[in-house]
Amino acid sequence: MRLFGAGSRSGLEATVAAILVGLAWGIFCWWGDDSRWTLIRGAANVAGPWLVIAFWAGTQSPRWQRSALLGVLAMVAALVGYYASIELLDAAQASNRISLEAALSWAVVAVPVGLVCGAGGAFWRHGRWQGTLAVGLLAGALFGEGLLLLRETNWNALEYMAVPIAEVTVAFALVVALLDRREALRAVLVAGASGALALVMMEAAMVEVRTRLGDVIL
Repeated sequence: MRLFGAGSRSGLEATVAAILVGLAWGIFCWWGDDSRWTLIRGAANVAGPWLVIAFWAGTQSPRWQRSALLGVLAMVAALVGYYASIELLDAAQASNRISLEAALSWAVVAVPVGLVCGAGGAFWRHGRWQGTLAVGLLAGALFGEGLLLLRETNWNALEYMAVPIAEVTVAFALVVALLDRREALRAVLVAGASGALALVMMEAAMVEVRTRLGDVIL
């Protein structure tokens, strides 16, 4: 039930951990963009892991207010890691990307999402109905994105099916890993309902980002 651990870090330790994990994920996403392995390339280009990282960051503090800030910190650090890697380590890509504008645009999404996911991590620690709801919503977001990718994927290219299938699998694996059986059943219902909503919201978000910046950040 306590896959992420129930122990609290000090404020400084939690802050440093959130920054380091976020930076590491951002760097991984930059590296994974050019990977020859479809699953790695796909993982580097989906939103689900970012939400899980923000949720994890939130579990590092029992106070939801601090957890919400840790979630934002992890998300912003990941953005910094990604776009700094492009600017510093990838001259060919840097010339084709509007890194600062892109990072700021994604930050508009990352801040509220980080707040919600980070607070969810704290609610999960307490083990009450709020924690069940938080895990269900997290799983629903991954489930919704997996559905979106399944709909957009060319079914004739079987290697690309691995990414959405993996994300849907992880979504419900998190429910099983983080919750007791009775709580998990409730969370699955939440995930199913919120997954449909997440699908619509993600489609709208991607349209907005593409409208503002075109394909330079995708």
